[in-house]
Amino acid sequence: MTCPKVPCAVVSTLRGIPQAELDTWLLHHLGKCCFSQVYFFFDDPAEAVTSKDVLSMWGSQVVSIEVDERLQEEYKTCHRFDALQPRLSEDWVARQELHVELAMRRAALNGCEWLLHIDLDELFLLPKGVTAPEHFASVPPARNAVAYLNHEGVPEIDADCRSQHETKLATNRFETISLFRRNPHCFAEGCGLDELLLGERDVEGNISQRCGRSAWQRQ
Repeated sequence: MTCPKVPCAVVSTLRGIPQAELDTWLLHHLGKCCFSQVYFFFDDPAEAVTSKDVLSMWGSQVVSIEVDERLQEEYKTCHRFDALQPRLSEDWVARQELHVELAMRRAALNGCEWLLHIDLDELFLLPKGVTAPEHFASVPPARNAVAYLNHEGVPEIDADCRSQHETKLATNRFETISLFRRNPHCFAEGCGLDELLLGERDVEGNISQRCGRSAWQRQ
């Protein structure tokens, strides 16, 4: 029996990401997880140019958006603009909020039903053999958002080859880190995913949102 699937996308804001690391990130999310689209907001517009060779391999699946004056005008159409406007110039997280809302609009127009927000130093991991379209198809229709816990990567540096290891970390952290610190919420009693979603809201992790719904929900 064929598993149901829904088209889904990823949004991320980036600055100063090594090309090798960017390549690994794209290969994982577009090639392995089978997301339909990636929306990159380049906080430094010049990096959209220097990253063209890596991005061009994925064609129209990668949408590059430069954080320039034109985008800053588009910020004004966002629901959260008035609240965030005083902090936009110096607050990375404030800009991320608006980028998620803008990406959600674009994803909905491109036929995507879900949008995942993660950073460029994070990978979205699924059970073996499961793709992102299959995963999001399994989310109950009544649920408009899903939270995911972060597991922090911990570099292991061998004293005998410290210089070599630090060089690898600087070029592609995904190729050098294999040890992870589990999120503390994994050890909390009575804190399954449903409890985290319906109760505590300041869980350290990432959010995916159904496209076409309000970008920011408060409970």
